[in-house]
Amino acid sequence: MSTWLLLLAIALIFTGLLVLSVNGPPRALRRSEPEGPPTKGMAEADARFLLRWIDQYAWIGVGLVVFGGVLSLFALLAGAVAGPAVAALQPPAALMYAGLHGLMLVFLSLWVLRYKVRSGTRGAATAERMSRVQGNFLEYVPMALILLWLVELGGTPAVVLHALGLTLFVARLLHAWGLGRTAAANYPRMIGALLTFLVLAMLGVTALYLSLIGSA
Repeated sequence: MSTWLLLLAIALIFTGLLVLSVNGPPRALRRSEPEGPPTKGMAEADARFLLRWIDQYAWIGVGLVVFGGVLSLFALLAGAVAGPAVAALQPPAALMYAGLHGLMLVFLSLWVLRYKVRSGTRGAATAERMSRVQGNFLEYVPMALILLWLVELGGTPAVVLHALGLTLFVARLLHAWGLGRTAAANYPRMIGALLTFLVLAMLGVTALYLSLIGSA
């Protein structure tokens, strides 16, 4: 299990660094005042909210990097370098989450159709958000499910597969709920996106790890 903790730590650090690469470090950690995003033409309250939101996102990136570093040290001390205990192949795990996400895609598609057909011009903005929810799902979930199936074939323990599959499912629910409510920044949408990136990072790191130990 310590090996999987180390892989999770790598995924946390990778995701945190990506967040920081987009937003930069938090304002409190910068030597000079950052330029920030363009706020010309925005109301003062909206501009302050945008800057505060980006700063919170940057702190999340710092937290992911720090937590990943601590977790990696713990995993190494616990003997992660000793090698993995490969579990028996359990094909139903990936099939289960493929089925769950397939049903979610059907629901999202019908959700989009409902607003497009029944809401008229007044619901155009809502229909556009629903389309974005559906499009975002199609951008990330298929690759995640393919990776989940491949790492299962590589011998990943069932507990890791279920943890990743459930996390992905919850992430997509949060993202759909957050973006479906409003186009403005909100925590369900942000948490859903971050969890999706984290699952993809964990699956990518695991796939690389399994390919390397398999070729050794």
